Amino acid sequence: MMVDALSAPRFSVQADWEQLPAAFAHRDVTGVAVDSHDRVYLFTRFDSRILVYEADGRFIKAWGDGVFTGAHGLTIGPDDRVYCVDNGDHSVRVFTPEGEQLMVLGVPGHASDTGYVSGRPYDVHAVECVLYPGGPFNRCTNLAVAPDGDLFVADGYGNCRVHHFTAEGELLHSWGEPGSGPGQFYLPHGIRVAGDGRVLVADRENDRIQVFAPDGRFIEQWTDVQRPCDLAIGGDGLVYVAELWRPKGKKSFVHGVTHEDQPGRVSVLDLRGRPLARFGASSGARHADGNFIAPPFDHARFPRKYLRGGGDVQLRYPARLGRARTWRASNSKIYSPAISGLNARKTMKRSTDHILTTHGGNLPRPTDLDALIGDPGANKREIAARLPSAVQEVVDRQIGCGLDVINDGEYVKAAASGYSGYIHARVTGWERLPNDPAQAPKRGIPGARDARDFPGFYESGLWFAGAGGPVRPGFFKAGAPKRPDTHLACTGAVRYIGAEAIAADVAALKAALGKWRDAEGFIAALGPLSLGAGARNLHYATEEEYMFAVAEALREEYKAVTDAGLVLQIDEPEFATTWMFYPEWSVEDYRRYLGFAVEVINHAVKGLPEEQIRFHMCWGSGHRPHVHDIAFHNIVDLLLQIRAQAYAFEASNVRHAHEWRVWEDVKLPPGKIIAPGVVGHATDLVEHPELVAERLINFGRIVGMENLQGGTDCGIGSRVGHAEIAWAKLEALAEGAAIASKALKGR
Repeated sequence: MMVDALSAPRFSVQADWEQLPAAFAHRDVTGVAVDSHDRVYLFTRFDSRILVYEADGRFIKAWGDGVFTGAHGLTIGPDDRVYCVDNGDHSVRVFTPEGEQLMVLGVPGHASDTGYVSGRPYDVHAVECVLYPGGPFNRCTNLAVAPDGDLFVADGYGNCRVHHFTAEGELLHSWGEPGSGPGQFYLPHGIRVAGDGRVLVADRENDRIQVFAPDGRFIEQWTDVQRPCDLAIGGDGLVYVAELWRPKGKKSFVHGVTHEDQPGRVSVLDLRGRPLARFGASSGARHADGNFIAPPFDHARFPRKYLRGGGDVQLRYPARLGRARTWRASNSKIYSPAISGLNARKTMKRSTDHILTTHGGNLPRPTDLDALIGDPGANKREIAARLPSAVQEVVDRQIGCGLDVINDGEYVKAAASGYSGYIHARVTGWERLPNDPAQAPKRGIPGARDARDFPGFYESGLWFAGAGGPVRPGFFKAGAPKRPDTHLACTGAVRYIGAEAIAADVAALKAALGKWRDAEGFIAALGPLSLGAGARNLHYATEEEYMFAVAEALREEYKAVTDAGLVLQIDEPEFATTWMFYPEWSVEDYRRYLGFAVEVINHAVKGLPEEQIRFHMCWGSGHRPHVHDIAFHNIVDLLLQIRAQAYAFEASNVRHAHEWRVWEDVKLPPGKIIAPGVVGHATDLVEHPELVAERLINFGRIVGMENLQGGTDCGIGSRVGHAEIAWAKLEALAEGAAIASKALKGR
């Protein structure tokens, strides 16, 4: 219920505030801001310039003629730098108060690729023509400065994103996609950052304000608003929301057809989104003094009132074309030079309608491709010719199983010496050196802790086998493993040289996804620990320097995936399996190591969009006892420090299925997603869909269905006895997820 709180400031209209020479007469005013000297700045649309006034309305000067294409948002920092958002040429320009241009964000005149084409037919609003998210910018709308100086830009008419920059202008990440679910937008229009760092986004055509953490994690939404255009946070701690007029008969994405005229208004909310007061939506004519059509802008003519309330500044426009806007400066720093536009990026899908399903990556291959891979050197040309159709087949098969988040089956990687070996064709800096019998290995074998209790089993070599049944190319055969006579060592600078190879991965998957618009694609890539931690460092001064170089090399592969708008899965089994390599370590020792590992992994994803990253960890795919696996509760807090949107982990095998209860004690951060394995490779028995559903319900009741996806423990294509079993497990996964979705939604 809305309360007209005594703490909410009161406003009245002051006529004839603006004292403007006839030569500078203007029409629409799209932005209003006030500097530290109480000078008022107007951003005018059709003549696209800045007009500057004294506090009492006396005109001072105008600047910016010929610079702007489409005036829109205006913000002034506490250092009096003027940030002008131009949705005509897709840029943000920064000026001194005198109009000297200092820098530009975006590429003027260049719209990012979102599939948006002006003039296409639509049902509710033209934002329906945004087909997929893009980088900065496509008809950007407004800008906010965070308390720490970071910059947030709402990119709304031709895009569906919020872009987060550092104070130095580096793009940290972007989030958003078309739609009405959490983290989706239909016209992100206004944006402000609260003192606690929360990012408030006016999602105009979804009739709501969405609240996010600075890294883009969804926190909550406020729905007691109407087409919010812009917002401001006052010194009194209140949120002022400018709301756009919705005429009778106009459709809404959320509420359907409007059956009565809804005048524009200003709402005053507290910082929990509860309305305290409203004004401007009286029963009188829209053009009456004090009423609004589009409070912050749109069809404005002359400002009529300049007010101060709760530390904020408000300008109210004339009754006939009236509007109100409040502004408050946040603490900020100086921002950096221009950055270029980026390729399309995509926000990870969430389980809003049903529990989304995915898998670990490795899938069964066609028998003819398997035969070719058996001798990749001799069959290189034939493999290249077969891969596109094979990838299309595996994508179609995943869709047929009912999966939502799918990949290329890792076929391209299998054709390049298997999953763990593919990366060495894409990097330099390592070589194999002869073992020195007098030198101990850098670390123990996988499962070294178990080997002390099961010596006969480990001597048999069965622990290295993928599963019962045929062992596919690239997997070890049973039998006592021969100790290698060479070891991998870093002997030179680590460099990534795989640009063409990852481009082929991306192209093959995107081509196969072409006819499946609703599917989300992912590509798995090896993690930095799995690539570098096992090799001796003979080149860099320290292990830290070495591992950070490994991370930087892999970042190039990761960036190619996210730049393509795909989900990046970082495969890092060593996050848990390293515990086995060092039997002498205590839990405290291991946690110290994982603290370093988190730094390395986060360095690898620095500057990449967190909302496109899924981090996968497991306890190793070998069919071995696993009785000494590190307990999940000992490492889950460190796992959550990794900069990723989603976390995938084993949860179906008999050593870890009970650990779903960890989430009863560990709170999943807002907006994060977990993708536990609910079917696995540890057995050829196909999980019953009801068991799959039971597992998903256990997780969903704790973290919420929208924060849950159903997955596999690891890739299952080469780890179960037959391809038929792998596909049957994925079908059971999809069927079980459907059962769990109904249960969690209460129907």
